[in-house]
Amino acid sequence: RQREAAEEEARRQREAAEAERRRLAEEEKQKREDEKKRLEEEARRQEREKQRLKEEIKRREEEAARLQKEKEARILEERKRAEAEEAEAKAVEERERERRKKLKKKSGGKKKSGKFGAMASMWDAKASRAEKDLQSNVFSKHYDGSAGRAPKKGEKGYGQAPEGSKSAARSKRANEWVKEQVGILLGVIRRIGAKNSNGRFETRFGPLFIAYQDISDTLVGILKRARKYKCVTFEGDMLWQGSSNHVAIALTEKAGSWGWGADGKKKAA
Repeated sequence: RQREAAEEEARRQREAAEAERRRLAEEEKQKREDEKKRLEEEARRQEREKQRLKEEIKRREEEAARLQKEKEARILEERKRAEAEEAEAKAVEERERERRKKLKKKSGGKKKSGKFGAMASMWDAKASRAEKDLQSNVFSKHYDGSAGRAPKKGEKGYGQAPEGSKSAARSKRANEWVKEQVGILLGVIRRIGAKNSNGRFETRFGPLFIAYQDISDTLVGILKRARKYKCVTFEGDMLWQGSSNHVAIALTEKAGSWGWGADGKKKAA
């Protein structure tokens, strides 16, 4: 009986070992299959990414080609417009020349005054402006680089709009508005401030900011412009609500002779 029991135990151990071997084999097989599926999925993902990159490259190439065509079309349109302007200027010049010949013929070579003289002067001015515009147009055959050269820093007219233009008029109105705002600012400082040891009115940025809430939202910009005009003094390049509330802002001697009053109106000379 002991021998039979031992043989039975050995048989059970062999069966358990065989079952464990089969289980390990199945697990290994499953791992290999899972790894194979993972690699196949990774390959498909890489293929999809490669296809996406190809499509993206193609799209960018098409976009670059479209932009290039648009640029070329704009350049061509600009050339056509310049040629049309040049042709129009020539036509105006030719008509003006013919008109002068007719006027000269009618007047017997004498200089005409009055209405015809004014018209001739007007067309002379238009022809001169058209010629000057063509000299500064890079697409015109009459282009003259020296004629259209912008003034350099330090030269007269640098950073300014052409004299008599709408831009020059707008710039003048803007400068007048800034000077009016500086006058209002100086009046507010005198109203809420107190005289310092130098006898100049002085206040802090915090109270000034509160007083200016119902006046304008351009306080910091006007302060910087007033300092540029040497009407006020304060420390720092920029003032911030809260952190700059303690900064002292004082009037200067020039503030007393500023040409605009606290109401924003220009003082009488």
